Amino acid sequence: MRFRSAKPEAGETPSQFLTRIDNYLERWIELVKVTKSYEGLKTLVVQEQYLSTCPKEMAVHPKERKLKTITELGDVAENYIEAHATDIVFG
Repeated sequence: MRFRSAKPEAGETPSQFLTRIDNYLERWIELVKVTKSYEGLKTLVVQEQYLSTCPKEMAVHPKERKLKTITELGDVAENYIEAHATDIVFG
């Protein structure tokens, strides 16, 4: 994701860099179709952070379902863990 990995480019002013990462964030929000509100943004960031810590095979399952809330993500993740309990290794 460009928003998280963005670094200032050679010759880019702080204002230009801030504008670019602001645009990356706007595009990210549009792509995932999250509500443009505090709750929508909070859900997006928390879900992304959680999924970045999961084993790859576990993170794919919730991403495919396009979950709308943190509660939905928690329910799906817990169900996945119950079904694959011996296969899951966080790290």
